[in-house]
Amino acid sequence: PIADAYYGSSNPFVRVKYDGMVFQSPVVKGSLSPTWDHTFHIPVRLTDPRIWTDDTLLPVEMNSKGNLEMEVWHEDTVPTEFLGAFTLDLQRTQTCPSDDRAICKKAVAARSAGEEEDNPTATGRNPGLAMLHKTRVYGTGRSETLSGSWLQSSSRATIRFECYFAPDIPAKINWKENSISGGVNF
Repeated sequence: PIADAYYGSSNPFVRVKYDGMVFQSPVVKGSLSPTWDHTFHIPVRLTDPRIWTDDTLLPVEMNSKGNLEMEVWHEDTVPTEFLGAFTLDLQRTQTCPSDDRAICKKAVAARSAGEEEDNPTATGRNPGLAMLHKTRVYGTGRSETLSGSWLQSSSRATIRFECYFAPDIPAKINWKENSISGGVNF
């Protein structure tokens, strides 16, 4: 949607919310079709690491954290205009096709180009960042419709993204759809 009628464009950014944490992308100035190419690393915080392999507690723990909420906003002088949102129940990742993913794409690219260092931890680069994980990936090649904006638009605003766990949630976990409402549900 056009948030700045004078210029006929928007200055959009994405705000991602999960488990009480908030993350924000850079702003794309003057765009109605922004591309962020931005990665959010969102930790799954557990009170006890043994929960990760507990097929009874892990589904309860994951559902208690709520959904992943993506909001698109227009940056301008206060107030900032809301351009739309999409809410993802992370349980939906569990039925997606698997692929190889790493936590840090740049570390994988550096390793592939032969730029590995003798001691990467000495430079602050954890070698685990470049480790590929077989994980189920939500969103590959699909667009999700944003909803909730009061701004007029000639077409439906959409967002494209991928969402996965690295490492993946264990396959034996019987994780049901999240029944917690809250946040942005349109």
